[in-house]
Amino acid sequence: MLDRTKTAAPVFMTGEDCNIAAFEQHVARTTDAADYPFAVEIVSNIPVYDGDALREQFLHDDTAYPVMAELNRAFQSGPGIIAIRKGYADLDLVDRVTAALSAIIAEEEAASGGKGDHFAAAGANSRVWNAHEKLAVRAPELFALYNANEIVRRVSEAWLGAGYQITTQVNVVRPGGKAQTPHRDYHMGFPTEEALRTYPVSQHALSASLTLQGAIAHSDMPLASGPTKLLPYSHSYVPGYFAVLRPEFRAYFEAHYVQMPLMKGDMLFFNPATFHAAGENTTTDMQRFA
Repeated sequence: MLDRTKTAAPVFMTGEDCNIAAFEQHVARTTDAADYPFAVEIVSNIPVYDGDALREQFLHDDTAYPVMAELNRAFQSGPGIIAIRKGYADLDLVDRVTAALSAIIAEEEAASGGKGDHFAAAGANSRVWNAHEKLAVRAPELFALYNANEIVRRVSEAWLGAGYQITTQVNVVRPGGKAQTPHRDYHMGFPTEEALRTYPVSQHALSASLTLQGAIAHSDMPLASGPTKLLPYSHSYVPGYFAVLRPEFRAYFEAHYVQMPLMKGDMLFFNPATFHAAGENTTTDMQRFA
């Protein structure tokens, strides 16, 4: 018999359901290295993996799936973020792809008059939207070599399963390029608070599982160049799509974010619901290319 004395969990939320004290408690965790035995270290609460070791482990399903299970836990209940050193061992291949993409950038900027993209003023950075298809058309052999990366496949399948689709964008942030506003991404990362109210709690939670974001460093990315700012464990805060729009949560992010310096060929993957933002490039001579 239905017990009507129990209060049912709410089906819809508003921004008033966000609580900064609860959020602070939610993200104030320490990543335990014992939970990530395949990682070589924990840096700023983020498990870091060695690409050479992963290439060996990912050769066969019996050694790959235990690692993939660990990655899945990292994206779901862990910090939501992982880094991989030497995700691409062939840096000459990375450089050749960079050259091909840079040629596309030059052509598109010449055609557009150098206008800015969706978050930067003209001249502050460069973007190539739909770089996946454009690279395939321009340099199909390079495209095939670049995408025949077993680490990308196994990490993607660890979270998304087989049959996932890839879309890539090139992002070049030049010296002086400013930081982004903290945000979450697809598919609920961009609606207004009014629009977010129309989605039930179940969809707010589900959205964090539908995509995986990754970055491949095509240049060295020291902290001064502004690698992505990240807030570990923020992805699993269910009202987070509302919260990231609110000033007190943005202020908390700016006070507590972490950044992972990367070398050319390194990879960074994170749950799309992680509070994140591109950092500011404070160098005078370094273009951050991802």
